[in-house]
Amino acid sequence: MDITNILKDKIMLAVEKLENQSVLPKDLKKDSITVEKPKDESFGELSTNVSMVLAKQANIKPRNLAGYLIKILKKDNAKSLQKRILKQEHKIYPKALKMILN
Repeated sequence: MDITNILKDKIMLAVEKLENQSVLPKDLKKDSITVEKPKDESFGELSTNVSMVLAKQANIKPRNLAGYLIKILKKDNAKSLQKRILKQEHKIYPKALKMILN
């Protein structure tokens, strides 16, 4: 499994946790969530559109949703053997969550 798939799995688990915490409704359409290498390297090594895809459906601001996701990903990353996946710095952009790999 490549890093993109590993990261997407982690993001989907974070989304599931937010659903279980009632931050997000459970009936959201998640088919169009992507994790990919951005064309512009200044946007990080990988980015995801998860905040933009789910925020509108959940009636929440994308930046707020990205903040929730970052908290979960940081916490899970600290427990993970794959600490190289996420650095402690994450930046939130209007259309994507930027990720820098260690």
